[in-house]
Amino acid sequence: VILILLVGAIGFGGLFAVYSYLSAAMLATTQAPGWAVPVMLSAFGIGGTLGGIMAAKLTIRYGTWGASFRLMIFMAVTQAFASWAVGDWVMMVVSSFLLGLGSGMVVPLQTRLMDVAGRAQSMAAAMNHAAFNAANALGPWLAGLALAAGWGWQSSGMVAVALSVAGILALAVAWYQARIGGNVLHDCPARM
Repeated sequence: VILILLVGAIGFGGLFAVYSYLSAAMLATTQAPGWAVPVMLSAFGIGGTLGGIMAAKLTIRYGTWGASFRLMIFMAVTQAFASWAVGDWVMMVVSSFLLGLGSGMVVPLQTRLMDVAGRAQSMAAAMNHAAFNAANALGPWLAGLALAAGWGWQSSGMVAVALSVAGILALAVAWYQARIGGNVLHDCPARM
């Protein structure tokens, strides 16, 4: 349970490292029209909705581990793209949508957490939200340190990639622990 919570607390920190500074980066680096910021934030929301649906389908098809690894890698790639897109408001809107898609990562993590929580599923679900709140503090704080150090608006994306890679490593440790503990039951992907 703790390892899965750690994946959420660290890995999702990357998403929040970028998302927290999207609007400020757009305003500081582009000559975007006034409506571009709400469009960018709406694109994130639409991506998040579609990402939840996509993540559910990936979890059914590949199981919690397969979906989690795929989505964590997707998150790292989209965060690198978000860093590259800074300065071009159209690409920043596209990157916002892609970042939203990655937020579906919550689906396989929550599913895995329910599988390993035993009779403490309510507590595990509450702790999952706490882990995401920790990510919501960790990512922006680290990205803010990079920005304060003068590394530029792209640095929030690079901090995000580092956090996602750390999340992938935590996920690998959780997978390995489950494998040696024989706790990979209930993770058989559905065959379509």
